[in-house]
Amino acid sequence: PVYRVNRKANQEWPETPGRIIMNYWCGTKDAAGWMGAFKDDYSGTADYEYVATSATQCPDPNTAHVKPVTPPEALEVPTEGWTDIDYSGFGGWSGYTIDTTDGLTISHSDVKKDYACEGMSLADSYSWVKFKIKNNDATNAADLRIDVKKEGGKGGVEAVSPANEKVSVNTIDSAVMLKLDAGEEQEIAIKVKDILVDQFVVFLNSMSSDSATEGSVTITELKGIVNGDAPEPEDYVVKIGENEVSFGGSYDITCAEDKSSMTLGYTNLSGNSYSNVNANISSFIADNNVFTVTIKNEGTETANVRIDINCPEKAVYDTDNGTYCNLKAEYTGNVVASGNNYAYGGADWVQIAAGETITAKITFKTGVGANGLKFFVDSSTWDDETTHTGKVIFSDMALSKEEVVEVQPTLPEGEGWTAIELPASMQENNTNGKYTHETAANSIHVTHSELPTASSSLSTGVTYGENNKVHMKIKNNLDAASAIRVNVQVANVWNTTILSAEIIEGGSDENTVDTNGDGYNGITVNLGANAEIVLEFVVGDGACNLCFGLNNMENGAAIGDVTISEICMKSEQVEIPEPQPVDGTTLPEGEGWIGLDLTAMGLSLPNTYNTPVKGNAEDNSLNSIQIAHSEQLAQGTYPNVNMMVNYGTQNKLYMEITNNSETTAAAVKICVQELSNYSNTMTSATVTRNETTESLTEIGWGASFTLAAGETVVFECVFDPSTAKTLAIVLNENPDGNAAESGDITVSHVAISK
Repeated sequence: PVYRVNRKANQEWPETPGRIIMNYWCGTKDAAGWMGAFKDDYSGTADYEYVATSATQCPDPNTAHVKPVTPPEALEVPTEGWTDIDYSGFGGWSGYTIDTTDGLTISHSDVKKDYACEGMSLADSYSWVKFKIKNNDATNAADLRIDVKKEGGKGGVEAVSPANEKVSVNTIDSAVMLKLDAGEEQEIAIKVKDILVDQFVVFLNSMSSDSATEGSVTITELKGIVNGDAPEPEDYVVKIGENEVSFGGSYDITCAEDKSSMTLGYTNLSGNSYSNVNANISSFIADNNVFTVTIKNEGTETANVRIDINCPEKAVYDTDNGTYCNLKAEYTGNVVASGNNYAYGGADWVQIAAGETITAKITFKTGVGANGLKFFVDSSTWDDETTHTGKVIFSDMALSKEEVVEVQPTLPEGEGWTAIELPASMQENNTNGKYTHETAANSIHVTHSELPTASSSLSTGVTYGENNKVHMKIKNNLDAASAIRVNVQVANVWNTTILSAEIIEGGSDENTVDTNGDGYNGITVNLGANAEIVLEFVVGDGACNLCFGLNNMENGAAIGDVTISEICMKSEQVEIPEPQPVDGTTLPEGEGWIGLDLTAMGLSLPNTYNTPVKGNAEDNSLNSIQIAHSEQLAQGTYPNVNMMVNYGTQNKLYMEITNNSETTAAAVKICVQELSNYSNTMTSATVTRNETTESLTEIGWGASFTLAAGETVVFECVFDPSTAKTLAIVLNENPDGNAAESGDITVSHVAISK
């Protein structure tokens, strides 16, 4: 044997029926820790020599699974104290039609599946609700669920009258389930469970995969007993240190008799419900700044737990996302959240495996009126649409005071610099665990021991305000070369907004900065062995973040170790240099043209076009590019090749475009755009073909035109250089499914002038 479970002393044998299941092996590597490693050998067999059981009575296998049905107790409905409920604010949730002309009529003329519902908040709270409901459809039955609950919290149904095969209580969701035949009317009375309710919700034909395509019901005589005799909620008291505190919230709560622990149980709890239990701790928080708690997951699945310390107003960061004063969250000694990470929802959550026990430590800000403590279990992840069942125990709660030693940021000499403070846990983007990093104020130490993927990066949100210049010191700690990618991007479109960059100290043949990004990857700083440089770069409008990638390029080093410090910013009048002529570009006739080097042109969507064929300096064609595709492009993807361009004060663009196909026309769009929302900056555009020039009037999102098979045209446009930041070329985009199945164009002589 490799594993054995022995009955503990004084432990009773199970009294409920059970099963014995025997496997040759469990089949999962997760069990190897207690079963022993599985040898990949399927030639063995299992031979059960002896199995013995005993029971005082053997149940009939034909009836053992049938549970006895207990008839519902007769519900005594109050006869007095009912008050009319105003339902004028009902509806507007899930696309049902609401009519309050004669009663409350809820209708739909399409399929309503899943959890489509309509409801309203009530002006008062109730311990009973009653109403009449009629199915207006003369042909089809109506399938309904009705919820009464405390808005934003727990509630539900304790009992319903009448209770029969058509009207029942769903014990999982604590709701009334109701079926009405065609034209049928029922009078329903609902007794509220545990708490006074102030919300009334109706699901019509939406809780079944066989939902009707249409339906209509009318509710009349909707009444409630105002502030009636609802059961007083149980007082769930737990000790925080020597102080007793009462918790309440959206879980099944049980507390130890000695008030040393609190257990939260839950069944089918939605992961994005933000259900929580909370307590007021303002009366004894004093000048303490640390909250600690032991958390044990007694469920069978991994549990996500989040802890918030709340306060009356925004106390830590200028954000609309919550009133809390957390500074740092540590779980079993590991920092999981600090700094700007708190800008989106209090203390970060931690995963606790089934059977695991951890210690949590939340450091919070004092002097701001900290007054609330909240525990979220499997409920605070906004995109988690699954449901969870589990049991988690919170014990050993305590408050204490610790001296918080804040690492002060280091700034370069000179006035006006503001530190860009980094959170302890930077956002990891596609790192697959390869990066390790440690932050202190406005510095970060990054290492890796195997080659990261090309998209690996660490990032954090930054509010630049009026600041447009960024400073940092970068030190390569290895005896081998390294490369750092640095990016500052614009929200929503995620194009880089770094306009220029310069190494102001430590530049050399080995230590260089490459600003020829593809519009997404920012700048690349190349560092020689043990090199240290000072980098400064200028960012444009819409800057919103700061990203670092270490050796995250195709030919990156397998190991890396860098320290980036003095990360700061300031506002400075920066003169953007005028674009300079580029050797290796072919120009149109006339003076004043500056050729654009198109070698930085990159695909906006991978695998949309064939890899673009770009020109080169040897044949004097750096400003030419061939774009092709061999199958119809996916509808609605809006593919293009694009790059960032420093237009300076130049405001005119020229290019020649040839359709290389001898059989198929090509649809082309040229875009000169800003960064914030891809708005076009063109004020006029023309196409010249066969010595005839035509004006393009539809240029709101770029200038569109077609080329016949084998045709060559000249495209020119005038744009606003103060906002123009990009150049994009689109071939046969497919918004309506009618695009060409293939395409092949060459764009050449791309140049700008005034």
